Amino acid sequence: MKFSMSPTSRKHAIIAVVALLIPMIPGVLLFPLGLAQTVGLFICGVLAGVLCAAMAGLRVSLALSAILTVASFVAFLAASHPLWAGLVMAASAGLYGLSSRRGLMGVVTSAPILIAFIVADPPEVLAHATEVENAAVLALVVLAGALWGVLVGWFLTRSRKRPPVQASPVNVAIVQGIILAVATGVTMAIVVANNLQHGGAWIILTMLVIAQPALGASYHKARQRVLGTVFGFLLAFAFALVLPTGWPSLVVGLVFFALTVYVKLDSTRTYWQFTMFLTPGIVLVEGATTSVLSTDVTRLTCTLIGVAISLVIIAIVNWYVKLKPVAHAKSA
Repeated sequence: MKFSMSPTSRKHAIIAVVALLIPMIPGVLLFPLGLAQTVGLFICGVLAGVLCAAMAGLRVSLALSAILTVASFVAFLAASHPLWAGLVMAASAGLYGLSSRRGLMGVVTSAPILIAFIVADPPEVLAHATEVENAAVLALVVLAGALWGVLVGWFLTRSRKRPPVQASPVNVAIVQGIILAVATGVTMAIVVANNLQHGGAWIILTMLVIAQPALGASYHKARQRVLGTVFGFLLAFAFALVLPTGWPSLVVGLVFFALTVYVKLDSTRTYWQFTMFLTPGIVLVEGATTSVLSTDVTRLTCTLIGVAISLVIIAIVNWYVKLKPVAHAKSA
């Protein structure tokens, strides 16, 4: 069943896109506070909050904000220990997979991605603070971003009829959660042990974006996800060639995030368009405080690795569905 946006809903989506650019204001405050490295994570929190509030409602989005805050705190503390890093990533990805039971995998994608970046490449928060204090500050930044996103998403779409979502049966959701937990947990342990940092986080990101095998999904949809990721990579690379590091990259990244929200709110759009805008948004925002070009170049190999792992995950889930036939995914 396809949902077409009414003129009023389309207007709300456009307003939401414009409002999403307002995170530049609190983002400005993070720089003089010495928290420049947390700007990208703040914005990822905003994206998670606004999409979840718009697509799943206020109660679910507030629960997501609380979980994301706790996960961010624990993720920062686990970042230097391969075993604990793997376990934190496994727990986050496992919950992400289980969220398919509520049809939320395509909505909360940026949440486990945020955790992946914290674990793989923890930001420098406060120079003279303890590790626990830094973890607490980072968690508060993420909470502020998520709650801001929830407020924007709920307020601007509160009168909009939400489109139906495809919910997986409980056994398929459990299988997805277990497979994603094992795959991302092992991968993250390797990433941290070998200090792969942003490149390693990108492998996890690719897995989380592409490996969303809903019941009955075909490799055609998987190819759409791969196509969107590759196009997004090329867009980020093109902008990296002409944009200086800093505010220009951050602003353009925010524009891509806004387009991501708009495409997600308009379910007549295809999934490859969603990933095409999400990918450069993350690259430009995360690379704004380092080097966008070098950040993007390292993504090519990591993207291919992530794609390969994702296709294996999809193959395993599809094999399970054929082995144990279940009812088709239903709207929720």
